Amino acid sequence: MDIIFIRSLKCETTLGVYDWERVSLRPVLLDLEIGAASHESFEHDSARGLMNYDSISKRLTATLRDLHYKTVERLAEHIAQTVLSEFHAPWVKVTVGKPGAVRNAALVGVTIERRAAVTRSQPGQDGTATVAQVPVLQPFTRLRLFLRAT
Repeated sequence: MDIIFIRSLKCETTLGVYDWERVSLRPVLLDLEIGAASHESFEHDSARGLMNYDSISKRLTATLRDLHYKTVERLAEHIAQTVLSEFHAPWVKVTVGKPGAVRNAALVGVTIERRAAVTRSQPGQDGTATVAQVPVLQPFTRLRLFLRAT
C-alpha cells in the first residue's frame, strides 16, 4: 500500500480528564500515515487521485479547536474516522501526542491504526450492482502508548 504522511502537525484542542485541563485550548501534535486511495498520482505525475495534504491538515486543525474530549484515545479515534470518511482513505495510522503532559517527558500519547468500513456490492432494484457502506467500525487493530524522554 502506498502511504502519504503528515508529521508533527500542531493543533490545539480542549483535552483532559481533569477539569483544570479542560479550561483552555492545549497543544497536541499529530503524526498521520494515510493509505493512498488511488495509485494514479504515483503513476502519472499529476493531481489525479491525489490526497491533498493541506486540506487534511486544515480540516483537522479547524475540527480539533471545537472538540472537547477527556482522553487522547478518543481524540485519536475521532481523527482516524474523520480521515477515513471524509478523505476516503482505506487505512490510517494516527499518533496523538500531548507535549509536556508528564514531567521529564517531551511527549506522551497514543498511536492507533484503523481501516475503512467494509463495502459490499449489492444488487439494486433494477438488477445493477450498487455499493453500500456497511456502518460498522473496524475493531481496534493496534493501540500503542508511548513515552518519549527529553
